[in-house]
Amino acid sequence: MMRLTLGLVLVLCSSALAAQPTRSAEEYVRLAMVRDQFVTYTCVRTLHRWSDDDCVRVRRDQASSGANKITVLSPLSKQGHTIVDDGRQWTSYDPDRELVVVQDSPVARVSKAEIEKRFEILRKNYALTKEGVDRVAGRVAVRIALQPKADELVFSRRYWIDVEKFVLLRVEWTDLSGKSQVVSDTLTISFPDRISDETFKPKFLGRPETVRVQAPTRVDTIAVLSREVGFQVVTPERMPAGLTFTGADVIKGRRVTMAALRYTDGATNVTIYQASAEKDAPWRVPPGGKSLKVGSVYISVDGDIPDTGRDAIFKAIASTVKEGEEVILLHRWGDGKERSRDAERREKRDCDDRERDGCPPQPRSESQIRVREPGL
Repeated sequence: MMRLTLGLVLVLCSSALAAQPTRSAEEYVRLAMVRDQFVTYTCVRTLHRWSDDDCVRVRRDQASSGANKITVLSPLSKQGHTIVDDGRQWTSYDPDRELVVVQDSPVARVSKAEIEKRFEILRKNYALTKEGVDRVAGRVAVRIALQPKADELVFSRRYWIDVEKFVLLRVEWTDLSGKSQVVSDTLTISFPDRISDETFKPKFLGRPETVRVQAPTRVDTIAVLSREVGFQVVTPERMPAGLTFTGADVIKGRRVTMAALRYTDGATNVTIYQASAEKDAPWRVPPGGKSLKVGSVYISVDGDIPDTGRDAIFKAIASTVKEGEEVILLHRWGDGKERSRDAERREKRDCDDRERDGCPPQPRSESQIRVREPGL
């Protein structure tokens, strides 16, 4: 009996030791960046927008292939909305609007080499510190602080990473004033050996309208991008906060063709969208946000950055404009005025109409459910 008890104690102790964070902060973040999206798991998470008390609760099913399904559980207004990416096709289904949007999967476009490159960019822009160990959703998680060198322009972050599976369990942002908010929090998680292929087959009620849109097309040079979109794309000579250019895409809808310039500082992802001013203002201007009009081009900035960072990017763009060319900063809903409910409804209706008309959905990391799923 004593041998049995002693053996049990040794097993428990060895398990506890195995679950301890023995790696460096850099190793944990790198492994999470490489492996997180290719681990098989099922979880329930809450997602928050910065400075917004409302949250979205979602279930995420993910296979080791990278195939994934997001199902909105709450609030009621979004309940039943699903996003399925089987590695070949990305499908968004909104049962309330009876609308299905389909495009090629962006999962296959992310290579390990690109992830490794992004990690090196992150190391240049952030100091990584291992702060301790917590339990999140019943899992042992190492808590890692990411302190940016340009802390006035981007958020400081904390990542809670599963020490065995290297899955990101919780994400917290902090601005320069010290205000913090958990923007993604895992409530429950399990790691089955496999998830049925049926999980990643989209299912619809009735016969919803289906809109098939073209996935963003990567181009090699700004000259090619300008030719494809039909106007001279405005490119900042120097981006703030260590934001590094990672690629340029052409985004085509039936009503508008846009240029998308992608940047990252390793943790913060930013896209500069541009469209001809002869068309509608870019549909990606965030609610209540700003856009820039440079000559005949509308420019908007989208990304997980505070207003100070967005303003710095606009300033960087404006500084590259040729002398004599008109530059106008536009406020979507007036100069910082609070939007009314009617204005919010108009903005949502406008966004819905554009989506039906073939405006392409955002890539996987820029979730179509209005609230992003912050990650690596």
